[in-house]
Amino acid sequence: MTLVKPGIIDRMVLLLTGVIASFQVVSGLNHLSDLTALYYTIAFGILIIACILLVLFGYDILENKAVVVISSFIPLFISLGLVNSYLPDYHYLYLIFSVCGLIFIIITRFSKQKLFSILSIVLVHGIAGLLIFILPLVLSLKGVVKPAFLLIGLGGGLIGLGGIALAFLRSGSSRISKKVILKLTPFMFFSVTLLISIGLSI
Repeated sequence: MTLVKPGIIDRMVLLLTGVIASFQVVSGLNHLSDLTALYYTIAFGILIIACILLVLFGYDILENKAVVVISSFIPLFISLGLVNSYLPDYHYLYLIFSVCGLIFIIITRFSKQKLFSILSIVLVHGIAGLLIFILPLVLSLKGVVKPAFLLIGLGGGLIGLGGIALAFLRSGSSRISKKVILKLTPFMFFSVTLLISIGLSI
């Protein structure tokens, strides 16, 4: 049990995050292909569920092993959406990596080896986060997408850092205080959702 509880502002930020993600699912993905829209819908849908759980149960829910596994879907499915749209030749290869990554996380998350548990999260969140960060940057420099698409990259960077920070926090090996990481979590969710939503819509 954590002694850090989400305050009123934290809960309001989480609720607003859920509203933005819901709007994106309902009307922000219509211009995308069906498969790409499905990937983003799953990612935003899990964000909505995560926000609701945090509002209802507080930060204690982050101690749940199943929640950690499910939260890994967010960066993976956002990156899958990007790969399917802009690197279609590598889509199935990256899909295989994503599935294997999730299996790796599930196996290590329910084992007693904390080192492997941390490694799985860092590996999956790190690679997915880097892909979400780098791909929009490269596409923007090449003139394939509008400059606003870079916002998705910023969101990807936050996803990677946030996932890694939470993984180290749960292992007890984080150099940043537990209170700081948990208090920043709602604002990280909000920033990621807003940045990616704007980047996809413009």
